[in-house]
Amino acid sequence: MDEFIGGIKRNWLGNGTICAYHVERLSIATLDAWNRDVMAMILRTPPEQKVVGLLYDLAHGGVSMPYLIYANYKIDEVLIVPHLKLQLANFLLKRADLTIALAVMISSTMSGKIVMGRGRRMHNHSADDDIEDRIVAQAFFMEDEALDWLQGMIATGGMATV
Repeated sequence: MDEFIGGIKRNWLGNGTICAYHVERLSIATLDAWNRDVMAMILRTPPEQKVVGLLYDLAHGGVSMPYLIYANYKIDEVLIVPHLKLQLANFLLKRADLTIALAVMISSTMSGKIVMGRGRRMHNHSADDDIEDRIVAQAFFMEDEALDWLQGMIATGGMATV
């Protein structure tokens, strides 16, 4: 696991198919660097790869509530920085076969449960529906459950498993 910016560590799981970000501290600067790193990784996705697996570990104390606020209560957003969200949308238009599977891990403390209850995907029913439908996200309290779900998504080519 390498710390690519203060407070956020990154490593690869599932034989290199899942990029995990472990967040210990969060600020505007770290959020921006994290989003840039995620976008750069997505842009490097090989054409034969059909699913990008992401794990956002927000379970460290004092992380999930600020993330909820920075994300405007949308904890299952892949990116928060506006110009990077636009870049992702444009990239997904070009890669119609690509699905992004995001597992968000939060703590099972009271604040984590508040985040789980308040965080939600906002679907705007616009022309971007197809893009939004190709971003599949799920929140978890346990890392092993998050990894199982991500590996299932990757194994099925992005089709949600029950």
